[in-house]
Amino acid sequence: MTIAGALPKLVSGEYEFDETDEFFRYLGESGKSEIEISRSRPSITFRSFGYSSATLEMYAADDSSIALFHRISDVLKHCERPTPFRYRSWPAGVAAGVMGLGFINTASHLHSWLSVPYGVLFAIGLAVFVWVFTNPHKGATAFYGVSRGAQKSFWQRKRDDILVAVIAAFLGGILGVVGTLLTQTLTSKT
Repeated sequence: MTIAGALPKLVSGEYEFDETDEFFRYLGESGKSEIEISRSRPSITFRSFGYSSATLEMYAADDSSIALFHRISDVLKHCERPTPFRYRSWPAGVAAGVMGLGFINTASHLHSWLSVPYGVLFAIGLAVFVWVFTNPHKGATAFYGVSRGAQKSFWQRKRDDILVAVIAAFLGGILGVVGTLLTQTLTSKT
């Protein structure tokens, strides 16, 4: 994207790129979480710091800066995904309620068989509560050097991993059956 014939400065990490093709090759198919794209005249900067934040700053009020700001803003809004389930506020409240319900009912039915299902309910609530408050890095923003249409599908990317897992499961099953039959044969002879 050029503005009045001049290219913006492209920065990712400690690298600065002269051409957009070089920048997209650097981003590649695995993507990068931190990038900075800046332009001086019109003066605008886009920074992304992984999951924590992304900023789009405009330092001038001329028409070309405002137009560029709106173009970038529209692109970012188009690519934005909905907030993941675990980062919304209500799952933690529901999990806390389920934990409380399970704990209170387990305590009140302590010497009865009813304490078991309520204990399981408490454990499920605790597991969801812990899951909500863990912060995995998978949710980080990532920028890729290829368009969505050009990206490999799940099956293309994971074909080898799935094939290895199926072969390993098949061999493990065969060895398990052979080992079980061998053990039964040896123990029945003694």
